Amino acid sequence: MIKRSFRDKLLKIADKIGVERKKKCAAPKRSSLQRNQQNEIDLPPVFLNLGIDFGTRFTKVCYRDVAQEKSAVVHFGANRSDIDEALLPSVILCSGEGELLELSTGFTKKELVDRRKPDDQVISYIKMRLAQFDLHDNETEWLSRNHEVFTSIKSIEAICTFFLAQVIKKTKDAILDRGNGLYSRRQIVWSANVGVPVEYCDSPAIDRFKRVLACAWQLSESLDDRPVLLKHLLSRINHLKNNGTVQEVDCHAIPEIAAGIQSFLTSREAREDIYIFIDIGSGTLDGVSFRYYRRDGEPRVSFFSGKVGPQGVNAVAEKIAFNTGLPPEEVEKSLFNHVIGDVDSDFIVKNAQAELKQIQTLVVKVLKMAKEKDPLGISSDNHSNLKVFIGGGGGKSDFFQNTILSTYNNRQLDRLKIPSFTLKQAPVPEDLAMAGFDEEYFHRFAIAYGLSVPPAEHADYKLPSEIDSVASMNPRPLMLDPGVVPYENSKDCC
Repeated sequence: MIKRSFRDKLLKIADKIGVERKKKCAAPKRSSLQRNQQNEIDLPPVFLNLGIDFGTRFTKVCYRDVAQEKSAVVHFGANRSDIDEALLPSVILCSGEGELLELSTGFTKKELVDRRKPDDQVISYIKMRLAQFDLHDNETEWLSRNHEVFTSIKSIEAICTFFLAQVIKKTKDAILDRGNGLYSRRQIVWSANVGVPVEYCDSPAIDRFKRVLACAWQLSESLDDRPVLLKHLLSRINHLKNNGTVQEVDCHAIPEIAAGIQSFLTSREAREDIYIFIDIGSGTLDGVSFRYYRRDGEPRVSFFSGKVGPQGVNAVAEKIAFNTGLPPEEVEKSLFNHVIGDVDSDFIVKNAQAELKQIQTLVVKVLKMAKEKDPLGISSDNHSNLKVFIGGGGGKSDFFQNTILSTYNNRQLDRLKIPSFTLKQAPVPEDLAMAGFDEEYFHRFAIAYGLSVPPAEHADYKLPSEIDSVASMNPRPLMLDPGVVPYENSKDCC
């Protein structure tokens, strides 16, 4: 259910819009045509919230009719059965040079292939480029050397702003085009949430992301499908920042993992406990540990740790391909246990030891921090099994699943009294329409779905920096802080 404060906000906005419409349309005497037009105008506004999963390689979008409490996957192409037409490559297409450097973006995979010319350059990993200025991660230093033009903060912020603005515009157009007239006679009140890794939310990078999102929201209202010159883009963005309107937009940065666990927290499977969530993207691997509990009947989440590393499916495949001389596409398919010629899972594991160790190191860091902050809650003395949820485009990869599971024995986590693992997929929510796609693809849209849900409907959460170690606390029942309502009794408190 939508919390009362958020529902009241929507009603106030709707009342204000209705009053303003009536004032404009008031007339002492109206014809039947005028009365019909008045009835159309008097229809209540529709509140649509966009959930934009700004991925390292692909961006996915869901939207939510807030009043109806229903979400849907946004499909951008004509072929309703093609999953690729619900994925927007997170890249910028560049042509020309110097003062005439021209940019275009916001394409589906097919559109990108059709639009790209032989001399065009594709600038990828734009999200990681944006974060590198604040995270100072040695593993991402190579990004600044990928294209000599995009080394400054202003240019990186500009291309990310441009990309997100085109995604927002393309999404709105797709929703209106496929609405079958549902919204043609209604005023739409748009809002949006864009996903940011938890580690970014707990760093100076979050302020940079917020500025980019606010500017993209404003820029989207004046864009068309034509390419823009970089110098003109920088000028337009500078103008938006100087006129002060970027502070007034309804576009927000939300921790991706907080969105990723939304379908689980609202399911019948949710129990007060400690969990691990690992999002296996194309370019990055995101891992968090969190504690779910209820207080006063309300769901709450405490994030113990959040780590992000460049060990996504495509990134790992490219490294293995470089080491073996195999085509990256064949290596990537083999990560999902698709045997191609001599490339099988054993061959991949043999030639991916460095990447395997990096993945397992990230998992161990996530677990150790959770252990430090809640040693009783994540102890094998109190816990027989630890549930690890996996999602993202690589959530169905045999290589990643086996690598995560083998972390326990390879790193001898039993010596730290950490419980053994069970891997689980996030449940498909009942309030999501998959746009004709099979539910087996939900793992690719789990974060976008959670982002489509307004923040007021999310569980209250605390970031890792807000959670102190509880190592000195007296022993307590698992998951029960003072004032926490046991799960079995929580239904009576809602």
